[in-house]
Amino acid sequence: IERRGLKPYYKKGDDVYAKWEETNQWYRGTILSYENLDCKSRYGDTRTYRIKFNDGDVGETEDFNVFSSIDYDLIMDTTHTGPEEEWKWKGVQQETDPHSSDVWARVVGWYSVTTIDGNKQKFSTLAGALRAYDESVIDRYGALTCEDDLNLPEEQRNGRFSLEPPDTMSSLQSISSSNNNDDESRFSNGDENEQQRSTKRVKIERDIKMIHLPPKLERD
Repeated sequence: IERRGLKPYYKKGDDVYAKWEETNQWYRGTILSYENLDCKSRYGDTRTYRIKFNDGDVGETEDFNVFSSIDYDLIMDTTHTGPEEEWKWKGVQQETDPHSSDVWARVVGWYSVTTIDGNKQKFSTLAGALRAYDESVIDRYGALTCEDDLNLPEEQRNGRFSLEPPDTMSSLQSISSSNNNDDESRFSNGDENEQQRSTKRVKIERDIKMIHLPPKLERD
């Protein structure tokens, strides 16, 4: 891990949510300044942030009590409501280091992404991890990507992602390699009928499900 480590660092003016320790509640605010307390952690410097909350109060708290506003909203939406909580994000897992002396590493941790092509990456923020996974899905499936395939389909709707990247045709042809030449020809010309599209969607969904198998099954 680089000296920068895996921790997200915030700067003056950043929009965050932080814990107000007097009430143990989380509130939105803006970073005013920070101080590095310790540089021994391999995950990154331990910081104390000074924050001006939106109600006008000013307070200080350590880095494990600070999240970007985007990540805070995503974390609040992380689980389905029901008798048992369930991690809802596709291709992304939270990881921690229970043996670290760094509270951030023990409690908050980072996010590991298994992209649609099987590569694994680590991210400081949940938002970054979700976007990386979604981009890998769109890069592979192009115009066949459905909103249900993505973690953040609203960003695609708002134009953050393109559903037809430059290599869309080669990606789609690799998905449909088992089809005959006539099917591939119709596919590349965009003249598929509904039944053909449905068949390809089944194959895509099967590929996506394979990513979420337990690690032992993935290796078999």
